[in-house]
Amino acid sequence: MDELIGKEVKHPRFGYGRIKNIKNNYIEVVFAGQSKIFQYPQAFETYLQIQDSAGADYVRKILRDSKLSR
Repeated sequence: MDELIGKEVKHPRFGYGRIKNIKNNYIEVVFAGQSKIFQYPQAFETYLQIQDSAGADYVRKILRDSKLSR
């Protein structure tokens, strides 16, 4: 999960932000100096879009693994 810290994401309402922390199935993203907390990895299914191709590959793998474990 540390691979995603510092990566840029886009949210439809809050715009661009950076991942600050991932802990206990939650992800913290800072948008224009304001932190927001989302469920991880579910937020990437609907709200968050990672802007880095390597990060996007990592997120796709996490989402796939998450769905398989349900």
